[in-house]
Amino acid sequence: GVRAMIATALVQFQLSDPDPVKRADALDSISRDPGAALLAPLRALLVRTWVRDDERAGFAFTYEALPKERDFVLRVYPLLGIPLAFLYLGLQDEDPRLRGGIAALLAFAPVTYLPVLLSQVPGSRGHEARWILDTAPTTHEAIARGALKALYVRVLVPLYALIAVVACSIGEATSALQTIPISMLVCLYLLHAL
Repeated sequence: GVRAMIATALVQFQLSDPDPVKRADALDSISRDPGAALLAPLRALLVRTWVRDDERAGFAFTYEALPKERDFVLRVYPLLGIPLAFLYLGLQDEDPRLRGGIAALLAFAPVTYLPVLLSQVPGSRGHEARWILDTAPTTHEAIARGALKALYVRVLVPLYALIAVVACSIGEATSALQTIPISMLVCLYLLHAL
């Protein structure tokens, strides 16, 4: 319910709490990710149009595993959040030229973080899940391509949505509408090139 959604919103502060019970509760709230419900229509559309049949296993596995993979959450969310918070603080400046430049930099931040994200995508360290990937009736390349597409949908699309909201909230909607689509296309190109 509503309390679960509030707990999910506060999870970033609870992941570093010294109390192990609060950290465990924070990880549980990540599994109740309200973003999954918001992304469901986009996921269904992309599975039908963008994800090929041989990539669907890797896409589905990675899409479901990313928010539940504790190591991924603990490494990636702070890596994304801290620099983005500094950029957001820079957007508070009164000079409109500086704010426009920082808004553009903020829009391209996911492109610069793409290598970091790719290095953190788990194949799965646990033997309980690893055997699913090893025995899947598809190639490892198809699984990897599906995993990259899942990373884009599960992590980068919500990140771009958050950046758009932040840019619009400080009056940089025009800059966001100009730069975010280009940045998203650059990310897609880089994912395809890898």
